[in-house]
Amino acid sequence: MSEWADIRQIAARCGCEAVELGELHDGAWFARVVCPTHGSRVQLLANLAEHDASTDPRVRRLAEEIVATCGAVEVHEMAAALLAYVQRRVRHTAELVETFSPTWRTLEIGIGDCDDSARALVALAMSLGLPVAMQTLPERQTGRDPYHVSAVFFLDGSWRWADASLAAQLGEHPMDAAKRLERRT
Repeated sequence: MSEWADIRQIAARCGCEAVELGELHDGAWFARVVCPTHGSRVQLLANLAEHDASTDPRVRRLAEEIVATCGAVEVHEMAAALLAYVQRRVRHTAELVETFSPTWRTLEIGIGDCDDSARALVALAMSLGLPVAMQTLPERQTGRDPYHVSAVFFLDGSWRWADASLAAQLGEHPMDAAKRLERRT
């Protein structure tokens, strides 16, 4: 199945519509997808991360290399190593038009918004079989519609934040990290 067909199918499963797939000068691709709700967008990101983890062997090789370099063997150590890698590798930037780039492209160019870094982290973790998911900040915490997405890992019996778009520590809530760093999420 072609990349475009994959993206259209994944988007449709989430109630979204893939409206454009483009190829960049270096052969990488990007997708513009319209989703009716923030929840469907988060589900789309999770499904795209799963797609990246299962179809791009570079994602698993990189994840294995990251945890091996750190000597990580426990799930908590692997999650921390992957989080630190994405935080170092992907510089946060705002997008004028929301686009969805594959994990490898985000890691290769080293820039992206919160959903790009979350997708990259989730794909790396999924490729190793770690318990990971996407999570959005609830409206009551931000004072507006949900707009920020992050990875979460299931560790020690509960879901723990792993925000790769800022220098958050594993388990630190993104709003707490933003306050500590004096930044807005």
